[in-house]
Amino acid sequence: SESGLGLWTLGSATYFGGPQANNGSFRVPGGFCGYGELDPKMWPFYQVTGLSRNSSLANLRPQAACGTCLEVRCADSMLCDGANSVVVMVTDACDNCGPETLNMNAYAFQQLISLDEEVWLSNTARCTPLDNITVRVGKYRTTDGGWIRLNLMDVGGDGGIASVELSGLSTAVTTSNALASPLMSKNTNGMMTSTGASPPSLRLWRSMDNSFGAQWELSELPPPPYSLRVSDIFGRSVVLEDIIPSTTIVGDFFSSGQFSSLSSSLQNLNVENFLKQKVKQNMENASKPLQP
Repeated sequence: SESGLGLWTLGSATYFGGPQANNGSFRVPGGFCGYGELDPKMWPFYQVTGLSRNSSLANLRPQAACGTCLEVRCADSMLCDGANSVVVMVTDACDNCGPETLNMNAYAFQQLISLDEEVWLSNTARCTPLDNITVRVGKYRTTDGGWIRLNLMDVGGDGGIASVELSGLSTAVTTSNALASPLMSKNTNGMMTSTGASPPSLRLWRSMDNSFGAQWELSELPPPPYSLRVSDIFGRSVVLEDIIPSTTIVGDFFSSGQFSSLSSSLQNLNVENFLKQKVKQNMENASKPLQP
Protein backbone atom coordinates (compact mmCIF):
# COMPACT_ATOMS: atom_id res chain seq x y z
CA SER A 1 0.00 0.00 0.00
CA GLU A 2 1.02 3.64 -0.30
CA SER A 3 0.71 4.35 3.42
CA GLY A 4 1.87 1.14 5.09
CA LEU A 5 5.32 0.97 6.68
CA GLY A 6 5.49 -2.46 8.28
CA LEU A 7 3.92 -5.90 8.07
CA TRP A 8 0.18 -6.47 8.02
CA THR A 9 -1.38 -7.90 11.18
CA LEU A 10 -4.64 -9.84 11.18
CA GLY A 11 -7.08 -8.76 13.86
CA SER A 12 -10.57 -7.53 14.53
CA ALA A 13 -12.25 -4.18 15.02
CA THR A 14 -15.11 -2.63 16.92
CA TYR A 15 -16.35 0.93 16.78
CA PHE A 16 -17.50 3.72 19.09
CA GLY A 17 -19.32 7.00 18.61
CA GLY A 18 -21.29 7.83 15.52
CA PRO A 19 -24.50 9.85 15.05
CA GLN A 20 -26.53 7.99 17.67
CA ALA A 21 -23.80 7.89 20.35
CA ASN A 22 -22.66 11.50 20.19
CA ASN A 23 -25.71 13.03 21.90
CA GLY A 24 -25.76 15.88 19.41
CA SER A 25 -22.01 16.58 19.70
CA PHE A 26 -19.77 15.82 16.77
CA ARG A 27 -16.53 16.33 18.71
CA VAL A 28 -14.28 13.36 19.39
CA PRO A 29 -14.05 12.61 23.13
CA GLY A 30 -10.68 12.60 24.85
CA GLY A 31 -9.10 9.31 25.81
CA PHE A 32 -6.23 7.62 27.64
CA CYS A 33 -3.54 9.34 25.57
CA GLY A 34 -4.40 12.72 27.04
CA TYR A 35 -4.92 14.71 23.85
CA GLY A 36 -8.18 16.06 25.20
CA GLU A 37 -11.37 16.51 23.19
CA LEU A 38 -10.53 16.62 19.48
CA ASP A 39 -12.08 18.87 16.85
CA PRO A 40 -13.14 16.68 13.88
CA LYS A 41 -12.50 19.63 11.55
CA MET A 42 -8.80 19.31 12.39
CA TRP A 43 -6.43 16.44 11.58
CA PRO A 44 -6.80 13.54 12.27
CA PHE A 45 -10.52 14.37 11.92
CA TYR A 46 -12.61 11.32 12.85
CA GLN A 47 -9.74 8.99 11.90
CA VAL A 48 -8.94 7.82 15.43
CA THR A 49 -8.81 4.51 17.25
CA GLY A 50 -8.21 2.94 20.62
CA LEU A 51 -6.32 -0.29 21.24
CA SER A 52 -5.59 -2.66 24.07
CA ARG A 53 -2.74 -1.80 26.42
CA ASN A 54 -1.80 -5.49 26.09
CA SER A 55 -1.27 -5.23 22.34
CA SER A 56 2.17 -5.63 20.81
CA LEU A 57 1.98 -2.07 19.50
CA ALA A 58 1.31 -0.62 22.95
CA ASN A 59 4.14 -2.65 24.47
CA LEU A 60 6.74 -2.00 21.78
CA ARG A 61 6.12 1.53 20.62
CA PRO A 62 6.80 4.72 22.56
CA GLN A 63 3.93 6.57 24.27
CA ALA A 64 2.07 3.23 24.56
CA ALA A 65 1.45 3.66 20.79
CA CYS A 66 -0.35 7.00 21.32
CA GLY A 67 0.08 9.10 18.19
CA THR A 68 0.92 6.07 16.05
CA CYS A 69 -0.82 5.98 12.68
CA LEU A 70 -2.28 2.70 11.44
CA GLU A 71 -3.57 1.78 8.03
CA VAL A 72 -6.63 -0.49 8.30
CA ARG A 73 -8.38 -2.48 5.58
CA CYS A 74 -10.79 -5.39 5.36
CA ALA A 75 -9.27 -8.85 5.57
CA ASP A 76 -11.67 -9.92 2.80
CA SER A 77 -11.68 -7.26 0.09
CA MET A 78 -14.91 -8.71 -1.34
CA LEU A 79 -16.74 -7.44 1.76
CA CYS A 80 -15.54 -3.86 1.46
CA ASP A 81 -17.66 -1.55 -0.63
CA GLY A 82 -16.01 1.69 0.53
CA ALA A 83 -12.43 2.94 0.53
CA ASN A 84 -9.62 0.44 0.02
CA SER A 85 -8.13 1.42 3.38
CA VAL A 86 -8.25 4.14 6.02
CA VAL A 87 -5.43 5.57 8.17
CA VAL A 88 -6.31 6.16 11.83
CA MET A 89 -4.30 7.58 14.74
CA VAL A 90 -4.18 5.97 18.18
CA THR A 91 -5.71 8.36 20.72
CA ASP A 92 -7.12 6.04 23.38
CA ALA A 93 -6.78 2.71 25.16
CA CYS A 94 -9.47 0.05 24.94
CA ASP A 95 -9.59 -2.01 28.14
CA ASN A 96 -12.30 -4.31 26.77
CA CYS A 97 -10.41 -5.05 23.54
CA GLY A 98 -8.33 -8.10 22.78
CA PRO A 99 -4.60 -7.70 21.99
CA GLU A 100 -5.24 -7.50 18.23
CA THR A 101 -8.49 -5.50 18.31
CA LEU A 102 -8.94 -1.88 17.26
CA ASN A 103 -11.77 0.27 18.60
CA MET A 104 -12.25 2.77 15.77
CA ASN A 105 -14.42 5.84 15.60
CA ALA A 106 -17.62 4.86 13.77
CA TYR A 107 -17.13 7.51 11.07
CA ALA A 108 -13.71 6.05 10.17
CA PHE A 109 -15.05 2.48 10.45
CA GLN A 110 -17.94 3.23 8.11
CA GLN A 111 -15.63 4.53 5.38
CA LEU A 112 -14.70 0.94 4.68
CA ILE A 113 -17.92 -0.98 5.22
CA SER A 114 -21.22 -0.97 7.09
CA LEU A 115 -21.03 -1.25 10.87
CA ASP A 116 -21.16 -5.02 11.15
CA GLU A 117 -17.88 -6.39 9.75
CA GLU A 118 -15.19 -7.24 12.28
CA VAL A 119 -12.19 -8.87 10.58
CA TRP A 120 -9.43 -6.47 9.56
CA LEU A 121 -5.81 -6.13 8.63
CA SER A 122 -3.78 -3.30 10.17
CA ASN A 123 -0.33 -1.90 9.56
CA THR A 124 1.75 1.00 10.86
CA ALA A 125 1.49 3.92 8.46
CA ARG A 126 2.72 7.41 7.68
CA CYS A 127 1.02 10.23 9.56
CA THR A 128 0.11 13.10 7.25
CA PRO A 129 -0.94 16.10 9.36
CA LEU A 130 -1.81 19.28 7.48
CA ASP A 131 0.22 21.51 9.82
CA ASN A 132 3.52 21.55 11.68
CA ILE A 133 3.93 20.10 15.16
CA THR A 134 1.73 21.68 17.84
CA VAL A 135 2.77 21.69 21.49
CA ARG A 136 -0.22 21.44 23.84
CA VAL A 137 0.58 22.51 27.41
CA GLY A 138 -2.01 21.01 29.73
CA LYS A 139 -0.78 21.81 33.24
CA TYR A 140 2.01 23.69 34.98
CA ARG A 141 3.27 24.69 38.40
CA THR A 142 5.43 27.72 39.12
CA THR A 143 6.26 26.90 42.75
CA ASP A 144 8.72 24.30 44.16
CA GLY A 145 11.09 24.62 41.24
CA GLY A 146 8.39 24.52 38.57
CA TRP A 147 6.72 21.67 36.68
CA ILE A 148 5.11 21.30 33.25
CA ARG A 149 3.06 18.66 31.44
CA LEU A 150 2.53 18.69 27.68
CA ASN A 151 1.81 16.57 24.64
CA LEU A 152 2.59 16.92 20.95
CA MET A 153 -0.04 17.06 18.22
CA ASP A 154 0.21 16.91 14.42
CA VAL A 155 3.38 14.80 14.45
CA GLY A 156 4.54 13.53 11.05
CA GLY A 157 6.64 10.47 10.24
CA ASP A 158 4.88 7.46 11.73
CA GLY A 159 3.85 9.33 14.88
CA GLY A 160 6.28 7.48 17.14
CA ILE A 161 7.91 9.93 19.57
CA ALA A 162 10.87 8.28 21.28
CA SER A 163 11.97 11.23 23.42
CA VAL A 164 11.25 14.88 24.22
CA GLU A 165 13.94 17.12 25.71
CA LEU A 166 13.63 20.63 27.09
CA SER A 167 16.12 23.50 27.16
CA GLY A 168 15.53 26.85 28.83
CA LEU A 169 16.94 30.34 28.81
CA SER A 170 19.84 29.60 31.15
CA THR A 171 20.86 26.20 29.76
CA ALA A 172 22.90 27.32 26.74
CA VAL A 173 26.63 26.64 27.05
CA THR A 174 28.20 30.08 26.84
CA THR A 175 31.47 29.30 25.10
CA SER A 176 33.13 31.30 22.37
CA ASN A 177 32.07 28.64 19.87
CA ALA A 178 28.46 28.86 21.03
CA LEU A 179 28.47 32.63 20.66
CA ALA A 180 30.03 32.41 17.22
CA SER A 181 27.71 29.71 15.88
CA PRO A 182 24.05 30.76 15.67
CA LEU A 183 21.45 28.06 15.21
CA MET A 184 20.60 27.41 11.56
CA SER A 185 17.11 26.20 10.74
CA LYS A 186 14.94 25.70 7.69
CA ASN A 187 12.10 28.10 7.04
CA THR A 188 8.85 27.18 5.32
CA ASN A 189 10.53 27.50 1.92
CA GLY A 190 13.24 25.05 2.85
CA MET A 191 15.91 27.76 3.11
CA MET A 192 18.41 27.81 5.98
CA THR A 193 17.98 30.80 8.28
CA SER A 194 19.71 31.92 11.47
CA THR A 195 17.69 32.25 14.68
CA GLY A 196 20.53 33.84 16.66
CA ALA A 197 20.18 31.21 19.39
CA SER A 198 22.79 28.77 20.62
CA PRO A 199 23.09 25.61 18.48
CA PRO A 200 21.10 22.66 19.91
CA SER A 201 24.31 20.60 20.20
CA LEU A 202 25.78 23.19 22.61
CA ARG A 203 22.78 23.37 24.92
CA LEU A 204 22.03 21.49 28.09
CA TRP A 205 18.99 19.39 27.20
CA ARG A 206 16.93 17.74 29.92
CA SER A 207 14.93 14.62 29.14
CA MET A 208 11.23 14.81 29.88
CA ASP A 209 9.40 11.82 31.40
CA ASN A 210 6.70 10.09 29.37
CA SER A 211 4.41 9.72 32.40
CA PHE A 212 1.45 8.14 30.59
CA GLY A 213 -0.02 8.00 27.10
CA ALA A 214 1.24 10.96 25.08
CA GLN A 215 2.00 13.06 28.18
CA TRP A 216 5.51 14.38 28.84
CA GLU A 217 6.48 15.99 32.16
CA LEU A 218 9.46 17.75 33.70
CA SER A 219 10.09 19.41 37.07
CA GLU A 220 12.85 21.71 38.38
CA LEU A 221 12.55 23.94 35.33
CA PRO A 222 15.07 26.52 34.10
CA PRO A 223 13.79 30.01 33.23
CA PRO A 224 11.66 30.27 30.06
CA PRO A 225 11.33 30.51 27.11
CA TYR A 226 11.61 26.79 26.44
CA SER A 227 12.79 24.97 23.34
CA LEU A 228 11.97 21.32 22.74
CA ARG A 229 13.98 18.68 20.93
CA VAL A 230 11.65 15.94 19.70
CA SER A 231 13.12 12.64 18.46
CA ASP A 232 11.33 9.83 16.65
CA ILE A 233 12.05 6.09 16.76
CA PHE A 234 14.30 6.36 13.71
CA GLY A 235 16.73 8.71 15.46
CA ARG A 236 15.59 11.87 13.66
CA SER A 237 15.20 15.05 15.71
CA VAL A 238 13.30 18.31 15.28
CA VAL A 239 14.09 21.37 17.43
CA LEU A 240 11.12 23.61 18.25
CA GLU A 241 12.85 26.89 19.04
CA ASP A 242 11.46 28.94 21.97
CA ILE A 243 8.11 27.24 21.46
CA ILE A 244 6.85 27.77 25.05
CA PRO A 245 7.24 31.44 26.07
CA SER A 246 6.16 31.08 29.70
CA THR A 247 5.26 28.57 32.41
CA THR A 248 2.04 30.41 33.19
CA ILE A 249 0.13 29.66 29.97
CA VAL A 250 -1.81 26.55 28.98
CA GLY A 251 -3.04 25.83 25.49
CA ASP A 252 -1.65 25.19 22.03
CA PHE A 253 1.65 26.56 20.73
CA PHE A 254 2.20 26.26 16.98
CA SER A 255 5.71 25.52 15.73
CA SER A 256 7.46 25.78 12.39
CA GLY A 257 9.02 22.31 12.79
CA GLN A 258 7.96 18.95 11.40
CA PHE A 259 9.46 15.56 10.58
CA SER A 260 10.17 15.10 6.88
CA SER A 261 8.82 12.19 4.88
CA LEU A 262 10.40 8.87 5.74
CA SER A 263 13.11 7.75 3.34
CA SER A 264 12.54 4.64 1.24
CA SER A 265 14.95 2.64 3.42
CA LEU A 266 13.03 3.54 6.57
CA GLN A 267 9.67 2.94 4.88
CA ASN A 268 10.71 -0.65 4.18
CA LEU A 269 11.81 -1.19 7.79
CA ASN A 270 9.44 -3.12 10.02
CA VAL A 271 8.87 -0.85 13.01
CA GLU A 272 8.38 -3.61 15.56
CA ASN A 273 11.65 -5.31 14.57
CA PHE A 274 13.39 -1.94 14.70
CA LEU A 275 12.22 -1.37 18.26
CA LYS A 276 13.25 -4.86 19.35
CA GLN A 277 16.72 -4.20 17.94
CA LYS A 278 16.90 -0.89 19.82
CA VAL A 279 15.92 -2.58 23.11
CA LYS A 280 18.60 -5.25 22.54
CA GLN A 281 21.19 -2.59 21.74
CA ASN A 282 20.33 -0.60 24.87
CA MET A 283 20.64 -3.70 27.06
CA GLU A 284 24.02 -4.53 25.54
CA ASN A 285 25.27 -0.99 26.12
CA ALA A 286 24.07 -1.04 29.73
CA SER A 287 25.96 -4.29 30.41
CA LYS A 288 29.30 -2.98 29.16
CA PRO A 289 31.77 -2.01 31.92
CA LEU A 290 32.51 1.67 32.30
CA GLN A 291 35.79 2.84 30.83
CA PRO A 292 38.24 4.34 33.35
